Amino acid sequence: VLAGLLVVASVLPLMVAHRMPKASSIATRGENHVIYPAEGLGTLRAEGRIVFVDMTADWCVTCKANEKAVLNTPAFRELLATHDAVMMTGDWTNVDPAITAFLEEHGAVGVPLYVVYRRGGGAGEVLPTVLTQDGMRQAFERAAR
Repeated sequence: VLAGLLVVASVLPLMVAHRMPKASSIATRGENHVIYPAEGLGTLRAEGRIVFVDMTADWCVTCKANEKAVLNTPAFRELLATHDAVMMTGDWTNVDPAITAFLEEHGAVGVPLYVVYRRGGGAGEVLPTVLTQDGMRQAFERAAR
């Protein structure tokens, strides 16, 4: 009986997970904020949106400082809304191969990596490692042109 209960207990979570709705290619974290998948980046760029990519990790001290000083502020949220931009965050805490490929593509050896993609297409602009509100405003103005 105990063995049967263990089998049922181990299979039940798999059955529940199988019934869950499939995730879209763009998972949201909030208004104007999505989680990085490469195909989601392509979709947003094809829609003509300005995309700000934030590659970060839980153990990255510089990332946390930038989040506190710039990225998690009302001024930055307003900047996103004003420019109809999307922030896309990739979490490299556990060294995701897709994020590693993105880092290598942009010549980065680690995080943080910040890239702004223009509304009209083209290559992304790699931003400095340490962010400022003024620097972000200028980058978004260039991306809107």
